[in-house]
Amino acid sequence: MNKFQIVVVGSTGVGKRSLKRQFAILNSDAKKQADKPLKNSQKLDDVPCALNIAIVDSKDQGNKAGLIQKGHAFVIVYSVEDKSSFDGVASWRDDIIALKNEMVLSLSGLDGDNVPPIVICANKSDIDDGRVISKSEGEGLSFQLKSAFYEISCSTTKNINVVYQHLVTELQSYRRRRVKQRNGYSDKKSLKKT
Repeated sequence: MNKFQIVVVGSTGVGKRSLKRQFAILNSDAKKQADKPLKNSQKLDDVPCALNIAIVDSKDQGNKAGLIQKGHAFVIVYSVEDKSSFDGVASWRDDIIALKNEMVLSLSGLDGDNVPPIVICANKSDIDDGRVISKSEGEGLSFQLKSAFYEISCSTTKNINVVYQHLVTELQSYRRRRVKQRNGYSDKKSLKKT
């Protein structure tokens, strides 16, 4: 069985554990606690696989590199009521790409264009009072960073399922690109061998 890891990153207090808990509930695994690994069966391209969801907090610097290097897809979470968490999104994305490219170059010799699926989530979107980051600011940042964007609410479950399904779809696409790259194909080459 193929194993994939989704890594949820962001500043302290933005709702990473709540998001993981909602993913667990969505996938009939409500008994899992937010601090324990979430393992879920899923199919990617009709191939059974296990999805593991891990959390990296801004204070977890010791585990950060290892978890990111093991990750296959990433969710960067910020809170719409916390400007500093929003300001840290680009840094999280840069760290993810740098660590993934470093690993790919050192282990496989493949090109360094290893951008895994990254989704930016603006949590606590159900809050009107105290909101300091608008939806358009989040959309603008995600456009600039070339990442998907969703406003979510872990308390109301708004868009939680949409984010999860987006990650599964992106993992399928990412997996296909990596297989093609390993087999010597590029996006410019035909999929048929000549």
